[in-house]
Amino acid sequence: MADVDEPRTQPSRAPGPMTLEEWAELPDEVEGELVDGFLVEEEVPELIHEAIVGWLIHELGGWAYARRRRDRVEKLAEYAAFGIPWYWIVDWQPRTLEIFARGPDGRYALALEASGGTQRDVPGCAGLVLDLDDLWVRVDRFR
Repeated sequence: MADVDEPRTQPSRAPGPMTLEEWAELPDEVEGELVDGFLVEEEVPELIHEAIVGWLIHELGGWAYARRRRDRVEKLAEYAAFGIPWYWIVDWQPRTLEIFARGPDGRYALALEASGGTQRDVPGCAGLVLDLDDLWVRVDRFR
């Protein structure tokens, strides 16, 4: 008799919305994402979906480059308000990596700015090594 995967079972709980804490406590084998308080099945994108996403990224990239307020002002303030300790901006056109650290005053300060080379002292990521030159070579392959 062939091996048959056992169906995944949802943990026993009352139906209805769940809190972020309840979702975080679910066993690893329970798949799904929390959307508006409900556990929903994650969609696996098809190739055509990925092609459309790639096209949108290409088309919107130039347009968004001239409109950087969202990343540099609005998101920065939102993430700081949520207490996110690190905020990264990787900008392919000027070829820069900026890492901001949230300070005790709740504001971000620039912790690292680099445009190339190998970055061995990445703030907030002990042991992480980033080869920015390799990143830019990869970026150039898409242009």
